[in-house]
Amino acid sequence: MSGLREKGKRNNIRKIISAAETLIGSKKSTNFTMIELAKSANVSTFTTHNLIGTKSSVLFMLLIKHLDDIKILPLHDGADDFDVIKYFLSFGDAPVDMYLANEDYYRPLIGYLMGVSTPGLRSEYIRKAWGYWIHAVSLLSQRKLILDGINDIDLVRSIYTSYAGTMELWVHGEVFSDGLRSQIKSNLVIYLMSATDKKYRDFLLDVLTECREKIESHTIDGI
Repeated sequence: MSGLREKGKRNNIRKIISAAETLIGSKKSTNFTMIELAKSANVSTFTTHNLIGTKSSVLFMLLIKHLDDIKILPLHDGADDFDVIKYFLSFGDAPVDMYLANEDYYRPLIGYLMGVSTPGLRSEYIRKAWGYWIHAVSLLSQRKLILDGINDIDLVRSIYTSYAGTMELWVHGEVFSDGLRSQIKSNLVIYLMSATDKKYRDFLLDVLTECREKIESHTIDGI
């Protein structure tokens, strides 16, 4: 009986999370009540509160789920060091691909969660996001592409904080969607220029120049 009860709980949680995703997609907003959410999930409001808790808990669980939706193709066999650096930059592109494919959904979801703190779930989200960048940076360190004296975590911390800042600007419309990819890539390039050998500088400067041109044409007043 306990096994069936647990299966029922998991099924109801999935229904609630799916209903939240549907509501945000249809409303293009997070402006819905827990009563609306429960009705959409075909469960009681009591069940929703009992299984998950607050609205912010529901939305954090939804965003955590979406982190698993970020897709990056594996690095091809025989990749040289330049290929690894280009591959590292693709870790900035992959989440942007997902966000821009449905920005009317992700903008309100991410924006809502920037303003709330839910114990446990926010930490879980941050740990998972950090894990994404820890893996990306580890590809550089495994090839010994990071200069001596710079730890992986130094790079991860800088990337994560700049990424979070860029996403906040995007949520508020201060970085336009057409410039989001370039702004994130620009941040990554600047960190790479400071953390890798100077022999990659010309390549990275070319990428930076391309990003700058796109950013200036797709931000407010070229900022």
